[in-house]
Amino acid sequence: MMTTWESIGAMIYRQELDWDLMYDYFAGAIVVTFQKTERLIEDWRTENNRGSYFEWMQWLAERVIALEDDSPPIPAHILHKDWSPNF
Repeated sequence: MMTTWESIGAMIYRQELDWDLMYDYFAGAIVVTFQKTERLIEDWRTENNRGSYFEWMQWLAERVIALEDDSPPIPAHILHKDWSPNF
């Protein structure tokens, strides 16, 4: 999963992937993954003298965290509770 978040981070930065789409699908999972692996990543970086390990996952998680500090997310099942398909 971490390499997927790494790829998504780089694509968001390069504007090859839509921020809103990424946020709706993955924001929570990216933040949780980063929080659970942050110490492990730091250890890998130190042990291998490679500060760039999972740099884009960290960058992306930090952007999501900063956004949610100002405005906590509203779960989709609450935000869109009145939505129905147009048939």
